[in-house]
Amino acid sequence: MNLVQRFDALDLEAIDEYITDQQEENLHLDFKEADPRLSRDDRQNLAKAISGFANADGGLIVWGVQARPNDKGEDCASERKEIQPVSVLMSKLNQHTGDAATPVVDGVRHKKIGTAEDRGFAITLVPASDAGPHMAKLGLDRYFKRSGSRFLKMEHFEIADMFGRRK
Repeated sequence: MNLVQRFDALDLEAIDEYITDQQEENLHLDFKEADPRLSRDDRQNLAKAISGFANADGGLIVWGVQARPNDKGEDCASERKEIQPVSVLMSKLNQHTGDAATPVVDGVRHKKIGTAEDRGFAITLVPASDAGPHMAKLGLDRYFKRSGSRFLKMEHFEIADMFGRRK
């Protein structure tokens, strides 16, 4: 199943399975808690994720799930942290997506998975991009890449290599 298919298929049952199975964060999956108003830290997490996933192989962010280290020290889905009002978070995600990275990453999508009246989760799809490198904005002004389960600052030579691959 490709990334877009995973995004389209993701539902409440899949989120609960992530938590039950203690799904590890990985190259294509990140879990975040969030303030529905998208605090400064949350906006920077969005920018870092858009930059990092777009500069790597794309990925999904599940907003409203707490990730904690397991016995092996791996960050895993551990608990529901549903967002209320989730409609406000969706509005803020849509508002800040275009400003989160430069150049803009085409194809970023968000969807809501509701559990109760205006309560639930948000999912962000960030596709891989050939138009990069993409710099994280919203106060970061750095280039990131996804490596394993982390977003890492890119080194100068990595950025230079990406400019060399541009069409």
